Amino acid sequence: MISAIFKVVPGYDGRKDNLAIIDTMNYISDHPITNGVYCLGCSNKINDAVDQFMKTKEIFGKNDGVMCRHYVLSFSEHEKITMDTVIRLAYETACFFWNNGFQVYYGIHSNNTNGG
Repeated sequence: MISAIFKVVPGYDGRKDNLAIIDTMNYISDHPITNGVYCLGCSNKINDAVDQFMKTKEIFGKNDGVMCRHYVLSFSEHEKITMDTVIRLAYETACFFWNNGFQVYYGIHSNNTNGG
């Protein structure tokens, strides 16, 4: 069995300013140890994805309140887990949110000190 921690990242979660989506996507995409960027319901090109997120918010009248959430799925350094398994678990987690009506923009980071 694989043990994982699923958490909200402080500082990114629940931001209500218009730059929240851009800042979060930049972190996901441009992190020095990003092994890939994946998306459900949006482009994997950051500028297009930001535009798509904002357009979706506009269409559904969600122009205020929380702009996005940043979650982390992390594993113990002692876990014997392959990158293929990490990618599969990240995808399954993303699908949970996609299937509940959310756009998802996610990246795989390895060996991150904050568990991301």
